[in-house]
Amino acid sequence: GPFRARARIDRIGASAGEAAARMSAAGVDAVQGLAEIVSFQREREFRARFLAHADSFHAARAPLARDLADEAARLEIATGLGGLAVLLAGVAVAPAIAPTLLPLLVLVAMAGFAPVAEIAQTARQLAQTFASTQRLDAVHREPVAVLDGPGVAPAGGPGFDLAGVRFADPGARAPALDGVDLAVPAGRMLALVGPSGAGKTTLAMLLLRFFDPQSGRIDFRGADLRAWKLDALRAELAMVAQDTHLFNATLRGNLLLARPDADQTALDAAIRRSALGEFVAGLPEGLDTELGERGVQLSGGQRQRVAIARAFLTDAPVLILDEATSHLDAISEAEVRAALAELMRERTVVVIAHRLSTVRDADAIAVLGAGRVLEVGRHGELLARGGAYARLVARQAAAVAD
Repeated sequence: GPFRARARIDRIGASAGEAAARMSAAGVDAVQGLAEIVSFQREREFRARFLAHADSFHAARAPLARDLADEAARLEIATGLGGLAVLLAGVAVAPAIAPTLLPLLVLVAMAGFAPVAEIAQTARQLAQTFASTQRLDAVHREPVAVLDGPGVAPAGGPGFDLAGVRFADPGARAPALDGVDLAVPAGRMLALVGPSGAGKTTLAMLLLRFFDPQSGRIDFRGADLRAWKLDALRAELAMVAQDTHLFNATLRGNLLLARPDADQTALDAAIRRSALGEFVAGLPEGLDTELGERGVQLSGGQRQRVAIARAFLTDAPVLILDEATSHLDAISEAEVRAALAELMRERTVVVIAHRLSTVRDADAIAVLGAGRVLEVGRHGELLARGGAYARLVARQAAAVAD
């Protein structure tokens, strides 16, 4: 029985595992998006969606439980009948067997079924193990996007050189970057501007080496990024993104993510320089206040200042800013912009800019469009040229005027 049913048990176990994963994902999704669900009055819809996943899990899991119960019942019946058969046989040949021996024979016969029960249980555990192993194996078979290089001895200042860089997302019709040539001199500020989908964020992700270009080359400090050890490369870079992820931990824990060995003096300096002091002073437990899941207790401006404090703690020579002020109110923006100005001093800076007013003072502005660099220059030069940058500025000015 246990061996004949193995294929079916394997199939049931695999489908139950997939159903459990879908149910878990739906639960996490609903909890993380609770504010949006409530504001759009979609509680019933999401509740029904989660219950549907729960029903699917129950439907997939029930056959396994039913099979286990049936198997246990059959074994119990077989064990009982086996013992009864020996007892009846012993009674039938009573003169040939000593009365004291018969109970022992019945017990031995019933005990003989215990290994069969163990085999059935082991088969079931194996089925679940195989189902889980298949899902784990699928993760292990996924190719690793980037691998450590052999390591390099940096030969120059913290600048980048991009030559013929092309990158396309898997399955995308058009490349996100298509033959980009660009220089980011050490200690200078380069702004990346252009419409949505022009490739600005993709370029920043390549500089951080979250993935590699399909062709072309990116050099940092005179060496190909692929030759760097990942830890060594990322120790040179700090990023302040639009949406800063905060962990369900204390404010101290969230800040020390950037540098776990930082002492209180370094922490205080980072808090002061990122204009977080007043906020920390107002927290009930100061730095040891729990921020909640995804930092729900913080406003957009406070989250951005936490990201800037992390960058101060890292003290990396290269700073990548994915327009860190685009979603803030005027007061928060002024505070964050002042903190960023302090942070950018004497660093190589790459700014992804959505509002062109923020990049007037950049050493160079690169205008991207459809994955290509359309023009590079300073604000005044590009305006005078009357090209793509001038059109972007005119469009934003018109939008502000409206």
